[in-house]
Order: sequence, then structure tokens, then C-alpha cells
Amino acid sequence: MVEIILDKSFIYNFGDINSKEGRTIDKIFLNENNTFIINSSLLEYIEENIDITFLQKWEDYFTYLSDNNKLESSKNDTLDTDVIFKEETKVTDYVIVLKNIDNDLNKNSCNLKSILFNDLLFIELLTSNKITLRNSNFKNNYEIKEFFEKLFFCSKTKYRITIISRYNNFDCDIIKVLKNKFEEKAYWTTKKRDFTDPSTNLKNLRNQLGNKLLVFTGNNEQIHERKLIIGSLIVEFDDDFNKITVDVDTWVCNCLVDKSLADKLRTKQNSLIRVN
Repeated sequence: MVEIILDKSFIYNFGDINSKEGRTIDKIFLNENNTFIINSSLLEYIEENIDITFLQKWEDYFTYLSDNNKLESSKNDTLDTDVIFKEETKVTDYVIVLKNIDNDLNKNSCNLKSILFNDLLFIELLTSNKITLRNSNFKNNYEIKEFFEKLFFCSKTKYRITIISRYNNFDCDIIKVLKNKFEEKAYWTTKKRDFTDPSTNLKNLRNQLGNKLLVFTGNNEQIHERKLIIGSLIVEFDDDFNKITVDVDTWVCNCLVDKSLADKLRTKQNSLIRVN
């Protein structure tokens, strides 16, 4: 599930619901995997600032969200979304603040009016809960790093994140960003005959990924993908982590927010063998 905080800048007077922005908002609100956080200050702001002609549309949306248990109230009586965001970090897994502010650099926000690539991707995430990436989406490796920083930053998971790969190709931006963002990690890999193999050497792996690391091994049928599981976020690659660059034009990355699937995938760890 993605929890969305509605910033006051997001609220606008509906004109043509069939406009691009109107259709996007409709998809975001009707996406069954999204929930929304509001408070009394935001409701008062809408009532006081939205033209009466369009107020009914907001009331219809909030009624729909409430009837389908997709609306959550914040105790914070302020329009400051950062305050709401801090409060909700205790209970939520993946949070995005929805705004309509140009040049907003807040990492956990999605600017609905922006034409920047990262914002367009996050709009796609909020409408369909899935993003597909290729090297052609990025101009350089820095843009790839910047995207994953934003993607990981929105996660407030309390889970130990999971890294799945047969090999420890960890000398790359994606894993560095992951290491800096999350402290506790689990690494799943295939069992190797050579106990000195770096992909199952616990001391070596902790030097690469941090001390709060658990390592598990399985066979080739159990470990065949390259994947990150971060709370309800699943990031899957069809090439090694260190190959996700603009210079390699064959890789595909799928990012999916799906809590039930992520929980199911995590249970696979029970069938693996822990490396001590």
C-alpha cells in the first residue's frame, strides 16, 4: 500500500475532469492500493478556498475514500505536511506527499504538475503501483542514482530489507544508496562449494553491506532472481546490480508496490539456510 499525504498545494479547482491532470487525480484516488492521510486543517482549507462549483467533486472523492476505508485522519491540526509525515512514519511503510509545487525538491514528494522524469515515474507509481525502467530512461548514471535515492527515501519500513542475488556485485550506486538508507539487511544467495567464495563470506559481506546483516543460502531454484524487497516495495532486475548503468542497454527493472506479495516473498527465507 502507498500512503499519500495531500499537501494543500495539491488541492485545486476541478475544471474538465477529462483533462490530463483531472484523469491523473481520478486514477490516483481510485487506485485500490492507495490510502490517503488528511486532517481537519486540510478539510477547512478546501471548504474555504475551493469554488463552490468544484467543492462537490472533492466531497465525492472523500466520501468514496471513507466508504472504502482508504482515508486516514492525522491528529496533527496543521497544513504542514512535514509534521504529518513525521507523525505517520511510526505506523506506515511507504509514504508519498502529493503536491502541485514547481521546483519542489522534497525527496518524499511527487509534484503532479512536474514534467521531470522522477515525478512522472512517481505519478505512474501512484496510478498503477508499477514502474518499468530501462537505460534509455536516463541520460547518465547520476540520474539512475538520483531516482533510486528518491524511491528508497519514500520507504519508512521497519522491516529488515532483503537483497537477493547469486553474486555479490555490490560495488555500484544502487547498493551504496541502499546501504546508506537502511541499516538492517538480509542477503539471500546460492550456496557455494568454496567456503571462501566472496558471495558467502560473512566477514566480507558485512564489510560491503554493514554489520547488521543476515546471510541466507539456497539452491539455484530458490535463488534465481536479482531483487530487492523493501517493506511493500519490490524492485526486480534482469541483470546484476552493477550492470544497471546507461552504458548497458539490455537491462530492465520493474518496481512494484504490493504489500501482500512482498510479505509472501519474505516467507521464502524460512526455507533457506542461515550462514553463521
